[in-house]
Amino acid sequence: MSLKTFLIFLTCMVFFGVSLGASEHSLQFSQEGQYVDCGNSTYYDLTNNLTIEAWIYPTDFKDTYWKNTIAAETDWNGSTYGWSFRYGSTSGTLEFNMSSGGNNWTDCTASNALTLNTWQHVAATYNGTVVKLYVNGAEVASLNHSISIPTTSKRLLIGAIDRAGDWRNLIGYIDQVRIWNVARSQTEIADNLYNSVTSDNLLAEFLFNTGSGTNAINSANSDYNATLVNASWSNNVPYYSININTGNISGVNISTGTEDYGNDPATIKILRGFNGTITAQKDNYVWSLASGSDSNILSDLNSNRNISFVGTFTLDDPVNTGFTYSGQEDVQITATQGTIEALGVPSPANTTDNDIVMVFNASTTSNLNIAVPTGTWYVIAYYNDPENGGLTWHQGNPYPATGPTDVVFSNLPFASKGDVPVIISPEDSTLPVTFASFTGSYSGDYTVSLDWVTHSESDLYGFNVLRGQENNLALANQVGSIIDATNTSLTHNYSFVDNNLKESGRYYYWLKIIEFGGDNYYHGPITIDIEDNFENPVIDIPQQTRLHNAYPNPFNPSTTISYTLKEAGDVKIEVFDIKGRKIWDKSVTHDLPGLHSIVWNGLHNRGKEVSSGLYYCRLSYGNYRETNKMVLMK
Repeated sequence: MSLKTFLIFLTCMVFFGVSLGASEHSLQFSQEGQYVDCGNSTYYDLTNNLTIEAWIYPTDFKDTYWKNTIAAETDWNGSTYGWSFRYGSTSGTLEFNMSSGGNNWTDCTASNALTLNTWQHVAATYNGTVVKLYVNGAEVASLNHSISIPTTSKRLLIGAIDRAGDWRNLIGYIDQVRIWNVARSQTEIADNLYNSVTSDNLLAEFLFNTGSGTNAINSANSDYNATLVNASWSNNVPYYSININTGNISGVNISTGTEDYGNDPATIKILRGFNGTITAQKDNYVWSLASGSDSNILSDLNSNRNISFVGTFTLDDPVNTGFTYSGQEDVQITATQGTIEALGVPSPANTTDNDIVMVFNASTTSNLNIAVPTGTWYVIAYYNDPENGGLTWHQGNPYPATGPTDVVFSNLPFASKGDVPVIISPEDSTLPVTFASFTGSYSGDYTVSLDWVTHSESDLYGFNVLRGQENNLALANQVGSIIDATNTSLTHNYSFVDNNLKESGRYYYWLKIIEFGGDNYYHGPITIDIEDNFENPVIDIPQQTRLHNAYPNPFNPSTTISYTLKEAGDVKIEVFDIKGRKIWDKSVTHDLPGLHSIVWNGLHNRGKEVSSGLYYCRLSYGNYRETNKMVLMK
């Protein structure tokens, strides 16, 4: 098993493992007589079960495998006993040996196991019958042998053996040494290379994070701290922490191309000196770096990093070539193909077998962009827009769309609606009714006048007016009888007078739209406040400045350009041809906010008829600008 197989950082607690922050320091040994003195307490007596772990960075293998000591509790001579974990020789040999006395030493050896000038994790285990060696969590050697290691009076040293004049010092760097009174399994070792582990069997864990002084803190048991003897502190550490942030998008896979860290890791650990790129991946998302993020391209890694990714939903339709759906940055969106019959909402008046039906879902408000290919496309979505028709089918911008181009739905209310169905049709999916306006005014003497204008109607039975004193449709009551629909494609004006008010206060009005097929939906509400003096009633009609789609569109010979103003003011309407040349314009001053319209009869400012083709209509209102497309089709 390779080193990189075990670079995965587990964010959960495994075998009581808690994520370590990146080590800030290590110890450097460069000459004889440097070591960490753990003392000769019986606390460290290891007989039939043990595990020794450490991160090491060898800088000199020396000429013999036994000359670099990782940790030992022996002085290594013919009359003593104990154990020693060590390495060396030009073959990069790792070895654990132990003795029950005299010259009865047993060696478990792995040749070609180590690399110079590289951080690697090493471990030795003994369970009373088998000795095993591991490098970076992978087993590299084992030896069947049964002895009981007698206790010794010698000191437990890290980086040397307790033998003055022949210290057999480690030459290089060492970090995060652990000593256990139990034989750890390969899984436990591999899963916790980067974890600080809490266990009753852990006798010592020296993280060497102090960075100064001569005290080595034993984080497993502070009663048995150790003392540095001539050792040097170093900033050369085994690995670094990479904090990962993917914003509001979940289920994001993080990898380096050679290493997979799974989905949604908060932090990953990568070895010092790494060269490569950290990538985020989730189907149907395009990724970039957030503002202020560290680079995800790592070169000779030598510090902790904070990397923040931003995902944008982008889906190329797998069935319908040329259509691409994209959302807003950092909004998690899903998309599924559906059928009109399965939508569970009123269908448009005209549907075809060639319609594309998609259902989008998100947890927050988002724009939705639909790229359409060459052709003429009619794109509508079903959602609630209280200021523009309520819960109904709404046209995309532009409508129709002459491809290739983008159709945009702004601020889709996913948070309240959840699923938003979208229909893309090569034919005009005429809505059951297209509203130009719905307004109300107080007429005095407890009387309210309601007016609404439709641009087109199809398969409508009629309208009912509902009134309530709370903004809650479920509590509203019908006022008056049904108002018959005209079912015409021409603009039509409707009026209704409510003279049954009994008191002043705030009133909410809705239109109930009734179809012949039995489906009903609602438009509104508008809000009217009636004060006691009745002279200056407050009429609260939700408004926002916007340019509506021209109607009809395509048109011949004229079309109505409608727009809503949040406040009274000066407006300029301009029409440009496809080359950007101004064809027609008109300036108007409006004394009241609300819905207004202007008819363009397809003539140039000079009075000449313009030719068939694509035109752009621009609304200018103070600093506000908005442009829509129109098609003159003769």
